[in-house]
Amino acid sequence: VFFQESYKFASIFQTVPIFSLSNNTSANNGHIYACGLSPQEEIETVFKYMRKKRIKSLTMFVPEGELFKSVSLIVRREATKYNMAEENFNAVSYKESEDLSEIVQNSNASAIFAFEPVQSETAEVFTMSSLALSNPEKWEGAKFVYADSEDQRKFIEEYKKIFHMTPTVISLAAYDVMKMISESTMEHKEIFDEDYYGTLGRFRIKKDKGIIRNLRMFKIENGEKVSDL
Repeated sequence: VFFQESYKFASIFQTVPIFSLSNNTSANNGHIYACGLSPQEEIETVFKYMRKKRIKSLTMFVPEGELFKSVSLIVRREATKYNMAEENFNAVSYKESEDLSEIVQNSNASAIFAFEPVQSETAEVFTMSSLALSNPEKWEGAKFVYADSEDQRKFIEEYKKIFHMTPTVISLAAYDVMKMISESTMEHKEIFDEDYYGTLGRFRIKKDKGIIRNLRMFKIENGEKVSDL
């Protein structure tokens, strides 16, 4: 079900697991399971990558307004969990009328998290997958977290043939959930704490945490999504 219907169906089917296409991990409560690709998952993986690469400073550029407020709060929380020194984490708010490129060039951070396309000659640029993939030409060089699989490529090809458009991440997540339920029924597998494979790679659903995916870093190179191993 979609997120806005989750609690309604949860009140009707009180003993049946509810798989929601929400990407809001706060919906996970042992009855409802958010199965969308969540900002929390993506940002956690970005910080794991930063730890591996020993990147110690980050500047986040946030346009004024409410649009990216919730995601920017997740970045702040993960920076705290990462034990990033206060002087090494900086959140810069700017007006839409301001030139972000000029602001970025004056930054001395070794990494940047941005919600609008920007390039830097000295810092790695991170963003959300939904932003990078919506306009890859403008996000050249940016890094983001996603999942990839042969199933995904096949699904996208078939989807385009039938619907004449590119599927959204919600479409991929919905397909994976339906495939999981079908496979669980046909093969007599448990739904929880079992590995499943779908368009968004390997995943499992844990009763206490919801869906857990094996995500990894990608980057935009020549307008295409490529793995950043």
